[in-house]
Amino acid sequence: MAAHRAPCAQALAWLRCKVAAAAGALRRAGGAFAGMDDAGLAAYAAGLLGEWLAPPWQRRLAAACGAAEHGAPAPGL
Repeated sequence: MAAHRAPCAQALAWLRCKVAAAAGALRRAGGAFAGMDDAGLAAYAAGLLGEWLAPPWQRRLAAACGAAEHGAPAPGL
């Protein structure tokens, strides 16, 4: 059976859904995350998920989530 590779845009959309889910879970956890704005929380969640990705995908995810514009360093750089 041949492996199936999702198109880049489809994989990035899936990762953005995971960032949204992680940001929601962090917001519900409260503490320091409760006071973060949506963009900051999304950047933080993208950084967390980015630790599991190869550097090119870290950069794609950070750009797609606006993490680079929010002042969060791109993971792995």
